[in-house]
Amino acid sequence: MQTLICAAAPCHPNVKQGINALFRQQGAPADIFHEYYAASETGLVSILAPEDYKDHPERYKSVGKIRGCNCRIYDPDTGKWAPSGKEGKVIMRTPMVFGLEYAGVDEEKMLENFVEVEDQLWYDDGLIGYVDDDDYLYLTSRLKEMIITGGVNLFPNEIEDVIKFHPKVLDVAVVRAPDKDFGEIAAAVIQLKEDEESTADEILEFCKEKGLYGFKLPKIIEFGNLPRNLAGKLPKKEVEARFWKDEESFG
Repeated sequence: MQTLICAAAPCHPNVKQGINALFRQQGAPADIFHEYYAASETGLVSILAPEDYKDHPERYKSVGKIRGCNCRIYDPDTGKWAPSGKEGKVIMRTPMVFGLEYAGVDEEKMLENFVEVEDQLWYDDGLIGYVDDDDYLYLTSRLKEMIITGGVNLFPNEIEDVIKFHPKVLDVAVVRAPDKDFGEIAAAVIQLKEDEESTADEILEFCKEKGLYGFKLPKIIEFGNLPRNLAGKLPKKEVEARFWKDEESFG
């Protein structure tokens, strides 16, 4: 084995190191782990190769050096570029994004995917991260609610729309939770109607009856009251935060 390439979903640094250790143990003469970050809309953004982390193991936490496009970190609070090491929005400019079209989406709606900085439009993929002094990109969070479990995109509202139809359920929030094998999994926090009781098994059976299957089934089901802000909205980031309290997120 000479090369193993990882993409499509965040990979925990311990897994990256574990892959190299496993193949070294089996006789590989050098580290084999490679990674890249890309988006369908932008193409290639960054590449992580063994020579990048050989003498800099802290770079295992990155998704590589920015090599494929113009990518910078924007601080929406100041309206300026974020300095090295400071988190902000990961935004990109590539030839691909300027011909970007989504079927059935008009130009005005498309512009919602862009941020204007210094009179230039930059594509916003909904990611939070930072860049170090050597142009290595570190992804730390997502503004989008999409869950990437084992490289498969999972949309929380699809699960929520099923669970809400359960006769005992008042409300539900499906959020990301960490998982050592799949990176992240779907966790459903359910608020039951007054005086109702239920179990995780009951909810899972209901989901299956309504057509959810496999990776779309929530792997964690908890019951409790869901928070609401002054506007009556459910702050899902607060619900999600406690699952990641002792975990470091890598995008």
